[in-house]
Amino acid sequence: MINHFLQFTLALCFALSTFATAQESAPSTSKKVVAAKITAVVPVGEKENSKTAANSVSQPQTIDQNALTIYEKSVAVARALKAIQLTTRMTATGRDSGMLPAEFMEPTSSIWDLEATEGSPCKRMRIESIKNEKPVRVITFDGTHSLLANVPSKTYMQEGTNWSLLLKSAGSGVPQWVFEMHAEEAAPSKIIAANIIGEETIDGQPCDMVRILRSIDLGTSDDGDEKPSTMTMTDILSIARADSFPRRLSQKMAVNGEDQMANLAVSYQYSNVKLDPTLDASMFATTPPAGYVKGENPKDAPDGEREQPQLKAKVGEKALDFTLTGIDGAQFSLQGLKGKVILLDFWATWCGPCKQVMPTIQKIADEYKDKDVAVFGVNTWERGEGAAKKYMESKGFTYPCLLAGDELAKSYGVPGIPTLLVIGKDGVIVLAEVGMAPDGGKALRAAIDAALAK
Repeated sequence: MINHFLQFTLALCFALSTFATAQESAPSTSKKVVAAKITAVVPVGEKENSKTAANSVSQPQTIDQNALTIYEKSVAVARALKAIQLTTRMTATGRDSGMLPAEFMEPTSSIWDLEATEGSPCKRMRIESIKNEKPVRVITFDGTHSLLANVPSKTYMQEGTNWSLLLKSAGSGVPQWVFEMHAEEAAPSKIIAANIIGEETIDGQPCDMVRILRSIDLGTSDDGDEKPSTMTMTDILSIARADSFPRRLSQKMAVNGEDQMANLAVSYQYSNVKLDPTLDASMFATTPPAGYVKGENPKDAPDGEREQPQLKAKVGEKALDFTLTGIDGAQFSLQGLKGKVILLDFWATWCGPCKQVMPTIQKIADEYKDKDVAVFGVNTWERGEGAAKKYMESKGFTYPCLLAGDELAKSYGVPGIPTLLVIGKDGVIVLAEVGMAPDGGKALRAAIDAALAK
């Protein structure tokens, strides 16, 4: 079994870049990506990306021994921790910052018992999300059960060790870097560069600012080509001189050289830090508070899936007409495709889950090429002119790709990508799905076959 620290911290990293599920992000014991529903990336506003230390500081790819010493001492402190108490404030800027749930931006006060047990990344925990200096959401986990209490509504939910639900509600309260360092005991990263880039004082603590570039082997991807997968992390840490624990962390992440957070800059600031505080069992109680009533649980999906965004287009409704131009200049319209079963895949080159779906779309296009089936990619919310054409050609995808699909996506109420629609020969929607089930496209094929049979 994969080390649970590694699984959890990778899930958190990918949650920030695609808000995907923990299972999608974490490698299995065979070093393949675990099969899980491919969830959609939710679109965001068009604010310009703000540069942070993690992407604006240009440093040579060298290892400064002083920086490495400071960093390694901090790592040793993190790995030796049995418990930690701290207040965390997360900030996110850039075009993709809007995709993060609002609760991620709320400051948190948390206590973590880090002596993890089988199947969970920690033994016990308590996270309080703060708004206007008052707790608004309290999560506790006692090692077996969890409790989510909403203070304003005086409602609660109880779950077992459903870490996807806890992650979704935990906000910035997860001490991500601590978990990463614990994970490294099982899956060490290789330090490529280490540099001192400055100093600052945070929460009254003088800190050395170091930039660390790490390479992490993720094994092989499960997209059919068995290519090795490598994650590169760029960390900017402000490490307190007094206790060698970071008071600020900024991160950037790339997988196989592809920036996973190109339009998202994330920073965590830590204050009120207590290393190995005294813990009392009452801190982690999962008994509902007096006067609280049980609320409706969110969808407890299998394999840690999160609830999907809702698509306005519904099965049984007439599909909307469109006229769009393909990357080869040819025009296609719904009216012109009358009498064919149509598969539309809304996607973008910056969307990781979209790329996971595309090999399946290509296989379906090949399988049905001699039948009355038309398969299209619909390039949506793209960020670079010519990016779709370049990407499809580089990957050898041959099915038609329609450009400038933003208005069509808006008309259908597409909340995130990939979104998949199957339209019958009569122009009626027979399948509408945000993301794709972990069935290798069986649901898509079944919908197409049923539509062909009519």
